[in-house]
Parts: sequence; structure tokens; C-alpha cells
Amino acid sequence: MRSRFVPVGRGPEGERKLHFVEAGDVGRPVVVFCHGWPESWYSWRKQIRAVAAAGFHVIAIDQRGYGHSHKPHAVEEYAMQKIVEEDLVGGLLDSLGIQKAVFVGHDWGGVVVWCIAHHFPQRVLGVASFNTPFAPANPSKNPWDGFVLMKEMDQEAKRLRDAGDIETALSLFVSFSLLVDGSMIDD
Repeated sequence: MRSRFVPVGRGPEGERKLHFVEAGDVGRPVVVFCHGWPESWYSWRKQIRAVAAAGFHVIAIDQRGYGHSHKPHAVEEYAMQKIVEEDLVGGLLDSLGIQKAVFVGHDWGGVVVWCIAHHFPQRVLGVASFNTPFAPANPSKNPWDGFVLMKEMDQEAKRLRDAGDIETALSLFVSFSLLVDGSMIDD
């Protein structure tokens, strides 16, 4: 595995760099791993070796604010648009001359990879996201309402399970998964 940096711009704190670890042969199809909170590239260490051994050029990043990557002070510097456009597309892919990649994310990294696929489909060969379903932003909805609904449905499913009504409990989970299509709650 090789540790590297790519420049991703300048900020009040100076030059910004994105840190990543890579393995496998440059020129092979690219797989980019994006970690969750509060992790780093290291959480993918076992997958890096296995995927590289399968013939891919593997890159596991330290996301903005984590590990050895730049850590802007201003909260607005962590906006999804900046992470996707400045760090991943403009920084990582463009700096390394990569046209397309498969993106794999976990937790917060899953949200990031879905956003890349949604806003830059021409740069994406595929997406795998662990424990983060695709849910595009909907400015007309309060995102907190979705979390409240999720908690209420989870409590009801547990009550049904404990009462022995497994079939209804499972159907509640299926119903919730159908709600997570970006709209979450109808007005």
C-alpha cells in the first residue's frame, strides 16, 4: 500500500490536501473507498488488499476533516457539494487522471458516494453503500421528520416482534424501506 496526497485547493489555513492510500496497478479499473464517521482509510485495510489482489486499482481516502487530510475550521467547508466537487471529483479523480471509478462507502461515506453518483453520473462506474440507503435531499421536507418516523416505526416493529407477530414487524420494515426514496413523509 502506498500513502499519497493530492491538492484540493487553498483555504484560510493554507493549501488543502486529500490523503489517500492506494494499492494495485495504476491503469486498472478504479475502486474508491470512502469511510464513515469517525473512521479513516484504515477501516478499509482488509478490503484494500483483497480488491487490489482481484485486479483493481484501489484508493481509500481520508475524508475532509479526518486522518491526514485537510481540516478546515469553518463548518460550511464541510458541505456535501464541497466534499464531492473539491475533494473527490476535482481533487482525487482529476488530479490522478481517473475518468470513472466504482465508489464504495460506509456510513457517512455512503452518503458521499450516493451524492457523487447523483451529481456526477458520468464519473461513476458503480456504487456500493453500506448502511446508507439512497435518499436525495428534498429541501421542502424537514429531514428531522424522517428520523422521528424511523424511530417510531422501529419501536413499533420491536413491540410487534416481542408480541410474536414477526410477519407484521417485517412488513413494517419493508414499508419503511419503501418510504426512503427521498420524500420520506408526504405533506
